[in-house]
Amino acid sequence: VLNYGEMGSSISNYIYDSGKLIEIDIKQKEHNKNEIAKYKVYFEYKDDILNRIVDKHPNGYEEQRYP
Repeated sequence: VLNYGEMGSSISNYIYDSGKLIEIDIKQKEHNKNEIAKYKVYFEYKDDILNRIVDKHPNGYEEQRYP
């Protein structure tokens, strides 16, 4: 999915396993910069119920988004 907005643009690749979203691979860039930021969003399930969402960046930084 390509997104374009006032501040920049991003490309998101949605990855599914057996119909469940398990990962989003994101590349984003601000209009006035050359660098492309990359990170992944992981979806963790327990007994087929969404248990956790975590952003993971290449430098090792992680941020829990849910719960």
